[in-house]
Amino acid sequence: MKPAKSSRGRGIYVLDDIGDVSYGELSVIQQYISNPLLLDGFKWDLRLYVLVTSFQPELEAYVYKEGFARFATVPFTMQDFSPLIHLTNTSIQRHNEHNQRHTRETMVGGTKIDLRTLRSKLQCLNISWDTIWHKMVDCILKSLCVAHDHVPANPNAFEIFGYDLMFDANLNCWLIEVNASPSLGVDHLIDEQVKTPMIDDTIDLVQPKAFNREKLLQVLTRRSRELKTAKNPGPQLAVDLAAVLDNDLANAEPPLGNYQRIAPSDHWSQILKLKSQLFR
Repeated sequence: MKPAKSSRGRGIYVLDDIGDVSYGELSVIQQYISNPLLLDGFKWDLRLYVLVTSFQPELEAYVYKEGFARFATVPFTMQDFSPLIHLTNTSIQRHNEHNQRHTRETMVGGTKIDLRTLRSKLQCLNISWDTIWHKMVDCILKSLCVAHDHVPANPNAFEIFGYDLMFDANLNCWLIEVNASPSLGVDHLIDEQVKTPMIDDTIDLVQPKAFNREKLLQVLTRRSRELKTAKNPGPQLAVDLAAVLDNDLANAEPPLGNYQRIAPSDHWSQILKLKSQLFR
């Protein structure tokens, strides 16, 4: 159980009696995953970054191919519900980093490793990274499918979401939560190695338009007067856009960098088809 509007693992606790639920604040109750996939005996989860440039009229979404696996610092057990065992949030685990073995991984990332290192660890367990990746993308797309019809069109916006995912011992992928405006701060070298290129690739993909601020002010002032006089600007909008924007409106296919387009895609089309069959 956790507060609906909290972060950094604050206010999370495990309960096994519905009578222990507090109804004084808006909360989220989730099934506890008691059989997590462990690495070296420790619980871990994943933080992936998903860029959405459009929900309507068609979903446009991209997943970044680098991210983090975040580890607990105390070996997993169901006999003790210490946050250091069960919560992988960096803000919690950083208080126990001094008890970790000092390795290159901990020097670079603290309690986090990048996806390249995670892939190597999973391959040592004969776990296919392609399988893991497909299941994560499937989980992400299904969550976006749930929200797809409820987000209005806004052609001048984009959002980076921080997805927290976990695998159980049967390699089922679980969605823990989706964070809007995830932290892009740098606490360790690994943050800089992952987040800085991701921000660069995001800007390249979104391609924010250069614009003439002086012309924009002139256009806004004039259109404000037109609204007060109820004058219909008609085709003037196209002229205004051409004056304000320093480059033409036609867009070539944007560079993906280290992003992978997940919608539109065949996978997304399959999910939409399944949705239409289930909710006829």
